[in-house]
Amino acid sequence: MIDALILGIIQGIVEWLPVSSEGVLVLLQTHFFGGGGLAETVSVTLFLHLGTFFAA
Repeated sequence: MIDALILGIIQGIVEWLPVSSEGVLVLLQTHFFGGGGLAETVSVTLFLHLGTFFAA
């Protein structure tokens, strides 16, 4: 739960920078939060982008 909160905050900051926020999230999740595989990484990333969609 804390991992998702941290990733959400980072995604909110990086979303407005001219870098790939999805790439940053995938790298952070796999290297720092031990990512549980491709399916989990994609699920979390899509969930966070859904939050950005509703916020915009």
